[in-house]
Amino acid sequence: MNTEPTSAGSEHRRLDYAWLILAVGTLCEFGAVGMGRFGYGMLIPAMQASLGMSNTEAGILATANLLGYLIMSALGGALATRFGPRIVIGVGMLVSGVGMVLTGLAAVPLTAAVWRAVTGVGTGGVNVPTMGLVSAWFSRSRRGMAVGILLGGNAAALIVSGLLFPRIISLQGGEGWRLCWYLVGGLTLVLSVVGLAALRNSQSHKGLIIR
Repeated sequence: MNTEPTSAGSEHRRLDYAWLILAVGTLCEFGAVGMGRFGYGMLIPAMQASLGMSNTEAGILATANLLGYLIMSALGGALATRFGPRIVIGVGMLVSGVGMVLTGLAAVPLTAAVWRAVTGVGTGGVNVPTMGLVSAWFSRSRRGMAVGILLGGNAAALIVSGLLFPRIISLQGGEGWRLCWYLVGGLTLVLSVVGLAALRNSQSHKGLIIR
């Protein structure tokens, strides 16, 4: 019996869903990594003025975020292997989003540093597993292109935050930085649900085994 049409159809469906994986992964990078990690730079002056932070304290916040990110980046691959990248990415998005919202609620530099560290942990739990997942869904010939698009989510977040955050702070006054964290944290929480709903660990989990 000729199974070629079935194989071709499976390949087509696999490629279609791979693009969805890439799109959702790019959004995850945009929210958790781009906004959660790099967006802080746009908010430093407003946070310093509001919380009375020195340049050293502002640097400590950045360091706390980076430490959380580095720790979870080192563990993210192993956790993805054990629990599957979908769960690790979804939980990482959730942790990152909560960390951003709570950063916006911080009243003193110390609590802000704690929540920046939590955000970094979530970000680290998203970045490495997302790159691994996208790589697994694309063939070797398209993998470099896919990862390039994925990392473009970070650049897009820098552009958006650079355009949006100063405008919000200008309209909201000295506490506008809090609204910025609420918005990007809320967006990341929404994306955590999208990621859990749409991401799949492999083609077999979507019924796309190519025979």
